[in-house]
Amino acid sequence: MLKTTADRPLATTITGSLPRPLWFTENLRGRDFEVAIAGDLVYREQYIDAVTALIADQTRAGIDVVSDGEMRFDIDIGGRDWFGYMFDRLDGLKPGGMRPGGTEWASRSGEARRTDTPGDILHEVMQARMPPLMTGPVGCGCLHYPSVWKTAQQLTDKPVKMGSCSAQMVDKLVINKFYKDRRESVMALSAAMNEEHHRLADAGCRIIQVEEPCFHFIAGAAWE
Repeated sequence: MLKTTADRPLATTITGSLPRPLWFTENLRGRDFEVAIAGDLVYREQYIDAVTALIADQTRAGIDVVSDGEMRFDIDIGGRDWFGYMFDRLDGLKPGGMRPGGTEWASRSGEARRTDTPGDILHEVMQARMPPLMTGPVGCGCLHYPSVWKTAQQLTDKPVKMGSCSAQMVDKLVINKFYKDRRESVMALSAAMNEEHHRLADAGCRIIQVEEPCFHFIAGAAWE
């Protein structure tokens, strides 16, 4: 019997995102997190109360590495603010327009695509996506991940992890009007996110989760 991990406890955690409490009705609406948390009394109270409640839930469940539930995201269609938080705050991106689509998510089984099925979260995402334009050099802008993390970490003695979607996934949904090709834009976004993640680590965050590199998009397909 393999006993390699017999004396090594494995820390438990969750993916990161959790449902918003129904009473958390405020949104950042594109604002700087540091400005909203310091200058908007209603947002500050609702945000901190929500993060406190979600950390308490995880603590009662025995989770070792907790999450802030990603409460920085606005209430949005199909979870769009997973991208939208970054779209609104990275340097080099400007608002774009509606872009219906989803053909690149074609079903390989011959069955109806999820993007064509009303009510499916992928249908919601594709119906409502508003990709920004990449019009200049990309930078980490005002993501303020260290401040987001510190707000949660001060509420618990357990380690709080911080997650953010990968630069590759962000690149897939922006419209590049600046870099010569996708390789350049992916590397520029990666450099910007790497800078922000280093700031986060320097602030004391021990666990950083880079979410959803696009390996699943290229399985069995001839992509660049």
